[in-house]
Amino acid sequence: MQNGQETKNLQRGATECEKRRGIEAGSLNAVGAQQTIENSVSSYTQAAHRALIALHCAVSKRPFNSVTDPHYIAEVRLLHPGVIIPNPRTVACDVSVIYLEGSKHVKVYFLV
Repeated sequence: MQNGQETKNLQRGATECEKRRGIEAGSLNAVGAQQTIENSVSSYTQAAHRALIALHCAVSKRPFNSVTDPHYIAEVRLLHPGVIIPNPRTVACDVSVIYLEGSKHVKVYFLV
């Protein structure tokens, strides 16, 4: 098999994969995009990353300084090179803000 044919097979496979994922070939969503369970395309945002870290710490009772774990940092940078990982103090503030803002909604919900 020639090199050119192998490249065409790779391109054809990538195009078919994008089609199955519901992404138009060559669209902006195809670059750096990640498919979610609901078949929607999402891409990395720092705000979403911070929210996930805060939820992970709060729900799983993980320490805020878990973001300094070298293996966690390596994993995140493998998935999204160049990402800025928040420091533990930022994570603590994010959890506090989520709690305070969420408690306002709970209070309104239970008002009779």
